[in-house]
Amino acid sequence: MPLGYDSPLIHAVIQFPAGSPIKGLVTKIINCPAGKLKDGDEVQLVVFEVPAHPIDVKGGIAMKERVFFAFEPVNK
Repeated sequence: MPLGYDSPLIHAVIQFPAGSPIKGLVTKIINCPAGKLKDGDEVQLVVFEVPAHPIDVKGGIAMKERVFFAFEPVNK
């Protein structure tokens, strides 16, 4: 699995409302068992931290803080 991702890796096509500059997005779904999310279910954005990553900087290596994003079902 890629860094920051747990098994099972669930993806969905998120469709945005009419008039949005983005029509759709294939993205990771979290906090939802496989098969539970159905067509038309509402989801919300979740931003979460993942382990820092080393990057080259003048004079050496620095650890770069990072975040990833995913979507989860809206609990009603």
